[in-house]
Amino acid sequence: MKNLKDNPVVEKVRKAFDVCGLPQMLLLRIFTAFFTVSGVMIMVLDKQGIEPLSNPKDYMGEVNFTIMLLYCIGVVFALTLLYMGLPKKFRIIDPICTIASVLFFDWKLLYMQNNVYATVGTALVTLVIVAYALGKFKTHGFFENRKWWVYGIAALVATLAMTAYIAVCSICHHYMFMTGAVDFGLFVQSFHSLADNLTAVNSCERDMLMSHFNIHSSYIFYLFVPIFKIFPCAETLLVLQAIFAMGGIVPLMLILKNRNFKGLSMLGLGLAYVLSICLIAPCFYDFHENAFLPTLLMWTLWAMDSKKTIPFYAFSVLVCLVKEDAPLFVICIGLYAFFENKGDKKRFHGLVVAFLSAVYMLFITSWLTKHGDGQNMTYWRFGHLMLEREQGMVDVLVNSLKNPGYLFSTLCTEATLPFLVQVMLPLLFMPFFTKKIHRFLLMVPFVVTNLVVGAYYQYAGQIGYQYIFGPVTLLIFMSVINIDDMSEGVRRNIPILVFASSFVFFAGIESYNTFYYEYYTENKDYYVRSEETLQSIPENAVIGGDSVLISHLCDRKEVYIFDKNDMNADRTAILEPDRYDFIVLRINSEVYNSAAPLLEQEGYTLWKQAGSHLAIYKHPNYR
Repeated sequence: MKNLKDNPVVEKVRKAFDVCGLPQMLLLRIFTAFFTVSGVMIMVLDKQGIEPLSNPKDYMGEVNFTIMLLYCIGVVFALTLLYMGLPKKFRIIDPICTIASVLFFDWKLLYMQNNVYATVGTALVTLVIVAYALGKFKTHGFFENRKWWVYGIAALVATLAMTAYIAVCSICHHYMFMTGAVDFGLFVQSFHSLADNLTAVNSCERDMLMSHFNIHSSYIFYLFVPIFKIFPCAETLLVLQAIFAMGGIVPLMLILKNRNFKGLSMLGLGLAYVLSICLIAPCFYDFHENAFLPTLLMWTLWAMDSKKTIPFYAFSVLVCLVKEDAPLFVICIGLYAFFENKGDKKRFHGLVVAFLSAVYMLFITSWLTKHGDGQNMTYWRFGHLMLEREQGMVDVLVNSLKNPGYLFSTLCTEATLPFLVQVMLPLLFMPFFTKKIHRFLLMVPFVVTNLVVGAYYQYAGQIGYQYIFGPVTLLIFMSVINIDDMSEGVRRNIPILVFASSFVFFAGIESYNTFYYEYYTENKDYYVRSEETLQSIPENAVIGGDSVLISHLCDRKEVYIFDKNDMNADRTAILEPDRYDFIVLRINSEVYNSAAPLLEQEGYTLWKQAGSHLAIYKHPNYR
């Protein structure tokens, strides 16, 4: 029987199919059509208030499957015609369209949903489809032949956009009275004090006039005093936080260049940093010095990785000045540098930096324990590893060695497991993909600060708080160096998968922050009137009040939180009625309902009121 391959009719059919990119690109076109049409349908039905996640049955009832199928067939046909009309070097359009369509669908599905479980499920499906699409790339040359700075500029533009997004939305979050005296007003007050007399004194952190430096050794603040003197307002801190959360992109791109990442691999890892929910989410828990860590740590890692000795020392010092526990990051980086760079004389600088950072950490934590609030901070975080409240970090280490089984059990608890997935899945668990055990030194801050502490101190085990800023920076660097060790094909594709996963997590969890901008702009008059009412209180007055209200009054010298602790146990009397000149309360809040009658009994009078939400009471003796 004559071989079918030699049949001229069969050969013509084969060539015709080859010109159309069939059958090799058929599944990609089906994926593209399905996710494009599905995304468009989400857009259409969203205008009718029908959402696929919150109204699944209503959504399914509205979708006409026959019409959906016809649209999909039309898209497949259009993609086939497009493929036929393109020059050969541009016939990578199908995998690009598939990746773009699935990310488009993910965005429309997850936008402003703030749904962790839907995000994880969507991310897993997306990774499978994107990985399949990447396998169909015939060549990466089109992207890799471009200059590295082209991708650097693209990453920088994305960074500027994300920085603006974080800054604007977090400022609106503040304007909507969603920040508190702890942890925002205390920093505003501290910076005003620094700008005036370099003391960082505030009154609302510990309910007394006290320097923030007696709580945390955040001497890095001094670098930003000139900026705050020029722009002495709360918004300055939120803008600085956004800049430093995102600012690590510059040294990261330099690290990628030095390690010869090219094209989409370089851009993918850069965009993964920009989209990292662990760098974005904490920016919406007000303000913290930890936000300076991503930029400073990434520059430290760049200096170490590039063997730039003087910058390595300089940035290590700056990191240590962020907070009393920040030297732990430098210790781990220094030890990693020593073990990573075998045979290099400069490796000993890693030991020197690690030793000096350890000495400083022991000194500053000891000083805070003796002269500040260090003991309480230690207990709040490591109380589950302390036999007595008075024990210190050395005792915590000894107790951990005595009972390693309990220590291991804290690494993955019911509370921290979702957190672990949110941190690691966007990075595809890349920090674990190495045979070089010394690299896990870079994971120590994450294990200690977030997992061990997070098992007892819940805030450390959630992405929405400041404790993840530093650890995730090291995890991103670990991902880069581990990917760098992989084979050429894997090294090209994994960064794109990391980007895709990071994009899905941003869409599913952090796109919700857009709500603050939209809601504030729609109700701006309401919030402006409230702000004007608060600012009408005389500047020299001693003010007590609801935490979210007085966070807008922390440009004053004495501002205190007024809550249930200012009343006796059965809430029949104000404990120190003469302490305040003015008291500001949210109407119908629990504290207001208890305190308002008591204030009137003490002679306080309703001084001003903003609508039905804000009341200001004045002490009878204030003039």
